[in-house]
Amino acid sequence: MLHEILLSLSGHPSALFPTQSLENGTTSANIDFPLLSPPEQALLKSIGQLSRLHRDIRSHASAISAQHPSTICRAVATAITTIHLARFQRKILEVEEGILRKDARSVGAYNIVPLAGVVGEFDEWTRLMEWFWRTVCLIQDPNGARTCSGVAIIDRLRQEAQTGYPDVEQAALDLGKVAEAAWLRQLSTWLLYGKLPAFGAEDFFVHKVDDVEFEADAKLLPKYVTPSTASSILFIGKSLNHIRIRGTAEGTPRRAGTELDLLPIHLKHLSTLALPISSSALSSAVASIRLSLSRNTLQQLLPLPKIINLLTIFRDYFLLGKGEFAVSLITTAEAHLQSRNKNTGPQSTTKGGLTDSLRGLVIKEAELTTILSKTFSTLSSLVEDDSTDAESLDFARGLFRLTTAKSSNITKRASNNKSSPPTFNDFLLPIPTTLTMELKSPYDLFATSAELGVYSNLHSYLLSIRRAHMRLGDLWRQTQLRRVHPAPLGPPLSCSEHGLKVLEIRRARARKRNADMRGTWATCSAAVFLLGEMGNYFEGEVVGGAWGDLREWISPVMANVEEDDGDGDENTATANKPRHHDPETLSSAHRTFLSTLTHTLLLTDLKFTKVLRELLQHIDGLVSLLHRLQSTQSNMDLEEDEGIVDVLSNSSAEEYDSITKELGRARSRVDSGLKSVVARLRELDGSEERVHVGSESLGGDGGEGGEGYRGWRGGGVERLLMRLDVHYGHERDEEDGGNDLV
Repeated sequence: MLHEILLSLSGHPSALFPTQSLENGTTSANIDFPLLSPPEQALLKSIGQLSRLHRDIRSHASAISAQHPSTICRAVATAITTIHLARFQRKILEVEEGILRKDARSVGAYNIVPLAGVVGEFDEWTRLMEWFWRTVCLIQDPNGARTCSGVAIIDRLRQEAQTGYPDVEQAALDLGKVAEAAWLRQLSTWLLYGKLPAFGAEDFFVHKVDDVEFEADAKLLPKYVTPSTASSILFIGKSLNHIRIRGTAEGTPRRAGTELDLLPIHLKHLSTLALPISSSALSSAVASIRLSLSRNTLQQLLPLPKIINLLTIFRDYFLLGKGEFAVSLITTAEAHLQSRNKNTGPQSTTKGGLTDSLRGLVIKEAELTTILSKTFSTLSSLVEDDSTDAESLDFARGLFRLTTAKSSNITKRASNNKSSPPTFNDFLLPIPTTLTMELKSPYDLFATSAELGVYSNLHSYLLSIRRAHMRLGDLWRQTQLRRVHPAPLGPPLSCSEHGLKVLEIRRARARKRNADMRGTWATCSAAVFLLGEMGNYFEGEVVGGAWGDLREWISPVMANVEEDDGDGDENTATANKPRHHDPETLSSAHRTFLSTLTHTLLLTDLKFTKVLRELLQHIDGLVSLLHRLQSTQSNMDLEEDEGIVDVLSNSSAEEYDSITKELGRARSRVDSGLKSVVARLRELDGSEERVHVGSESLGGDGGEGGEGYRGWRGGGVERLLMRLDVHYGHERDEEDGGNDLV
């Protein structure tokens, strides 16, 4: 019987402990020996339970080792089988050896082996075997319903190591070291060669988007990896992958200090990591590798002047730093639409602010290329050929593209996100259009396609405000709308009886039109002022302040640090060291800059962007109606003054029955939109959602050691409201707390 018990514990099926299935799919020992006493049956039951656990753990762990998609989970399951279950087997052999040697600890008088003594040898294993079974079931459900990721088992093992049972704690630590060693092998492939793991790549937190783009999945990050460390890991691997692929493809010559020469140094940094992995030790090793790669390789490919040049291009064209570019792009697009729509008669407006004819207009990619090409040609005529601006312009001309938003993957992802703010890319042209940039090597080491998507959204946002302001301002240059045109009759015609009668009729008509348009011009004036001040605040204070702050932080100037000696008699310069920013630190600062800028421009506020978009749409509708009114009044004047009649239209009826009514409704919508925008700005003034901003929304914690770029902390919307209040003032309604723009 003892021999059968030991064989059963070793994992062999035994008739001594037959099993029966329960309703929930588990099994239990079925012991039926009438000659055994109840205590003996209880002892055998515990042995049967331990035997069943041993068999189930071995079988399930072997299945995990053979087919689980995660190499980390496979390593843990293999360690359970080859290390811990093997230790259990050795325990069985030790007990058997003691019995055969008639050791006094196992064999009593008359060579009797007490059953309680044998069972007592394995008491400490019951709790441990149950923990092993829960662990393998966590890795993969016995029914195959779910599986566990490698990161989840790493975090779970770290949590289990905090238990109060020494045996379970030691087992969790041992398995945790195995799991973290497997994860470290995956990390080494990425950090040393810029390659994803050959096996189990879907379990690694870095995933491939396209040939050169990679992204990090925070859900697959172990808890001991900080966000800044994860960002550095992603940057290192992307850089190595870029150097390997682009360098070979473009025939870049090998230089001293390449990534292959640095491989032993980087491997030495990783070899210093002890298991279990310390968060600070990992951050230190990754930072050392990043600095080594940056100083020896990346700064040769992407020096600081190139980065500053690229950032200047972003500032000038995406963020409207060059006002000539924005004005030329808007003017060229408007001229192109007029040439396409010149044969189309007056049309009613739609909710989007575009005429029906423009709403159905199809713009081809070739037309977009032509519009952008004409824009750059206009800019070229404004600069000298041998100037620095001409070189910057030629550089930008080769990189920028005007494309439809449908061809942008980033725009598709943004449109599928219901919580994303409204887009402003359908104001320049009737179809959603974005200004994007084709980053060439080595600039794609610094900026990603996602960041270019943010720049495209910012450009559409700022350009839509500038365009609406320009369209409203252009109304004051429409001669027939603002003054009597042509000029009134003068002597000698005005001295005749007929001339006096004609002059009186025309003056009465002009007075009526001026009276009818007084309210409309007041609304247009209010909208011009609001859009002008908003554009100046966004482009001047916000964008200009944030860019100046970033530029000052990047500039490699000497930082003079002075300290008082305590007596106040003299100041001593204690440090004169330049700021050294490696490409990864600059890339992180750039992300912080974009995040801060998007937040400060209110593009992340859904309520504000919604009311602003509605206002811009209503302004488009009002401007379109005013242009129609001008055309209609011109036809009426020709009909009344010169007798030229258009038999296909009734200008007088169209003006008074259609345009006048629509113009009144459009004016009311613009007034309501102006009040909604200002009301939302007042809500944002000093509100919690704008003042208390987490570090994550501002781009991180400032980099390694807290010395990174932390983002521009400029003035809030109260500075914009002060400008509006100076011109308009504001009246607060005591009953409902509302605010009026005028």
